[in-house]
Amino acid sequence: MNIWSSVSCLCLLICLAMAGCGPAGGNESVQRDEIEQAATRIYAAVPAEEDQPGLIQTGQKFFRRAGCESCHSVREDRMGLMGPPLGGLPKRLLERHSDDELESRRWLIKHIKSPHLYPSPYVDDEQYEGMQMPAYAKFNDEDMRALVEFLWSLR
Repeated sequence: MNIWSSVSCLCLLICLAMAGCGPAGGNESVQRDEIEQAATRIYAAVPAEEDQPGLIQTGQKFFRRAGCESCHSVREDRMGLMGPPLGGLPKRLLERHSDDELESRRWLIKHIKSPHLYPSPYVDDEQYEGMQMPAYAKFNDEDMRALVEFLWSLR
């Protein structure tokens, strides 16, 4: 095999490898299915009221540990941060999901796991132009549930 054949083979391999690595990586349909299943698994039901305070406390700690506050304010104003404010988030989600608390929580999981596949309501807002939240697909189920409950508490 001459050098040009080797280079052609290498280029072909690189192109094939990159074909499965879009912004969300891999087959989009398969990813959507996996994320939908995860959201349903994590939120089979809205947590009981007596479980919510513990989840919220754990979620707040996780929010800080994960570095979310470096981009997001927990108030209703941005406070100079690059990401959208999270204060009042439950109200905005409920409006988008016909007042369905369970579906709103599940959507939030999907968005956190893959903002590319489940874009924010702010995606077309010019004040956030050029901003893209990274995907956090590797958060475990317990941390994700606690994080979402914390975000849900930001009424």
